[in-house]
Amino acid sequence: MKNREIEKRIAKNSIIGSRIRALRNVRGLSIEVAAKNAKISYQGLQAIEKGADPHVSRLSRIATALGVSIVDLLDKDRFNSSLAAAVESDQGQ
Repeated sequence: MKNREIEKRIAKNSIIGSRIRALRNVRGLSIEVAAKNAKISYQGLQAIEKGADPHVSRLSRIATALGVSIVDLLDKDRFNSSLAAAVESDQGQ
């Protein structure tokens, strides 16, 4: 794998991790609770939030635990819509 490809993959993973963290925080979930809901270790979730390459099965469980789809985590526009909906939902409670 070329350096440019590696850099793109790292950047993509970092974006996904940031999105997961943002949704988790908006939903008021600690990393431990979110990891438990996703049935993964909190260290695994922490690593993904910091940019580790998530396996699709883990990503699916995390998305479900956060109330979104994998596509919502991967697509910028879908993520922004999901985040806005989560913020609105949180403010309505």
